[in-house]
Amino acid sequence: HKESLQKVAHQVDGDIESMKHSTKNEESLKVASKLDSHNKTFNMKLEETMTAIEKGGNTKALELINGPLQDASQNLSESGDTFLKLEEKELEKLRSETDSTIKYSKLFSLITLILSFIVIVSLIILVKKNIIEPLLNLQKSVEAISFGDLSSPDLKTNSNDEIGQLTKTFNGMKKSLSVLITRFK
Repeated sequence: HKESLQKVAHQVDGDIESMKHSTKNEESLKVASKLDSHNKTFNMKLEETMTAIEKGGNTKALELINGPLQDASQNLSESGDTFLKLEEKELEKLRSETDSTIKYSKLFSLITLILSFIVIVSLIILVKKNIIEPLLNLQKSVEAISFGDLSSPDLKTNSNDEIGQLTKTFNGMKKSLSVLITRFK
């Protein structure tokens, strides 16, 4: 039985060390240190009890079990409970922070999506106004000229880009054709 108790005591020592290294909370670190201290007291009193039993001192062993060993066990249990409560509180705090971060990430994503939509719609309107509409107007005028109608007014343009230059060139070509047809009449 002594070997089994020593194995369990060694495992508890390792668990307490893990607890001390895994927590970042100052209060939890203090409780983990108390837990370690209570565990050492418990192990020491357990060793004294085992030695008393081995020497045949059952009365001494019972006094140790019902006195200091029981007190050390109670202190160890209370410190463990306190540590767990502190860690649960810290975990709840982290959950709350994570939920808040997720909430703000969703909001940021939604705002980004809306702004992207606005930019895309604005670009579509800009392309339609500055490229598609002038080309459609130019197409209508070309069709009218192809049917011999040179009476349509010149296309208006305020831009100097390729479409604006094409429109100005078209207006010039239409005037030239009109002059040329007037000469032949």
